[in-house]
This record gives sequence, C-alpha cells and structure tokens, in this order.
Amino acid sequence: MVDGRVGTAAEALVSLGATSARARVMVADAVIDWLGLGWLWPNWLDELQGPSAPEFRLAIADVGISLRLHAPQTPDWLVPLCCNLLRPGVPAATEVVLAEMNGWWCLSDDIGLRVVVSDAGVAPALKAALTDIFCQHLPDGFVVHAALVEVRESRILLMGPPGTGKSTLIATLAASGLGCLSDDIVRIRRDGLALGVPFLPALKAGAWAMFEEADAFKAAPDWVRQDGQRVRYLENLLMFDAHPRRIAAIGFLTRRPGGDVSVQPV
Repeated sequence: MVDGRVGTAAEALVSLGATSARARVMVADAVIDWLGLGWLWPNWLDELQGPSAPEFRLAIADVGISLRLHAPQTPDWLVPLCCNLLRPGVPAATEVVLAEMNGWWCLSDDIGLRVVVSDAGVAPALKAALTDIFCQHLPDGFVVHAALVEVRESRILLMGPPGTGKSTLIATLAASGLGCLSDDIVRIRRDGLALGVPFLPALKAGAWAMFEEADAFKAAPDWVRQDGQRVRYLENLLMFDAHPRRIAAIGFLTRRPGGDVSVQPV
C-alpha cells in the first residue's frame, strides 16, 4: 500500500549509505514501477466513497456503468471520449472509480480492477477497462473483435487481426457518410442480431497521415496505450446503435505491405 510515507523509506536508504537526494529518487522510481505492475495500490483510494464525486452514467450496448470521478476538475478529454456512451439515468450494473493523483490516474471497480497510469495513458486505459467490464457483464450472447457498418439497413461485419486497418477503414467510411456502428467490438446477441459498441475510433500512429487535414484529427489528443502504441480517438464519426439487426455479410481484412486494394469472395 502507498500511504505517502516516501520519506520513511528514503531515510532507511540513507541509513544504508545512500545520499538523501539519491534515496528519494530511488523510492520514487520504485513506487512508479510497482504501481504500474499492480504491486502497490494507494490506500486512500479505498476511502473514496459517497455521492460527492461527479458521476457519469454510461451505457455500452445494454450494460449500464457508473463512472465516478475524483479529480480537481473534469478533464477536457473525458466527455468527448465517452460521448457515444453517455446515458444519464441508466441503471448501473457496476461502478468504476477514476481518481487523479499528482499527474497519475487510478482506475478501480467493484470486481477487482486495479490500474495506475500516467496522464499520457489514461484514456486508452479507461477504454480498455470499460471494454473488460462490458464483456464481464454481458447479459447473453458473445462479443467479437470486429468493426460493424450498416448499408441500407443491412449490416456488414468486418473482421481481421490487430493491425489490418479496421479502425482506419471505419473512420474513412464514416467520414464519407456511411453508417458506421463500431470499429473494435461488436455484440452478437443470443438471437443472432448484431449490436455495435460505439467507442470512438482509435487511429494508430501509422494511419495518422491519412487524416491529418481532418478537423476531428487535429483536435484529438495524442495518447499512449499500455502496449506502447500511440493512438488518437476521433469524435463524431460513429452512430449510436439502438436497433440490433442481423448480419448480412462478413468481410475478412488482410494486410499486404505495398499490395493493391482488392476484394475477394470467401
């Protein structure tokens, strides 16, 4: 547990021969590393309870989540990141706490989530946490890693491994006016109908050059995911999906460096 007694640990190192400045640096580095590895957790976070903190009600497909914020002010990125998920008054199946701590952000929930990330990584970490929570509270059916588009009320599921360009394709199609419902995960209900999960499209650094003139791209902050990938989230591209429908076709994306764009029947 981290209880603010960094000075006590530093004093112990000084007694073993370290200089005061070096001891404090060593302790601070260790705390940061151990927080990132999940070996430490700030004990003051367990005391953050009650209705005083701002609350945002989110709905991912039909799973309600209460997001409670503990920070001096609401960060500029939070509402845009969750803009497609905000549903005031929706019943919540679980609660997520997002707390700021001297430039670091702590994420926790009531089923064991414990994540500490820097300012640069908080948005991707929150998206990953919300995705995990959604999957764990799924009422029926299953979730697939895919994008979902709608053409004249017919749904096309676009599947492929990470890095094949699902998000890039979805952002391009959405910018051209096509109905895009998800770039990352899609819920398939027990009755076989598909429902998009409208997180903001996440563009990796390799695709940025294609969108650098777009206003949504220029306004988007630069984030770093936990795997080291740099991403930007683009607003106002995906539609909120309130009407699950059957899948009319499935497309499988593959990537060939330097290859021409082609469509092949499966």
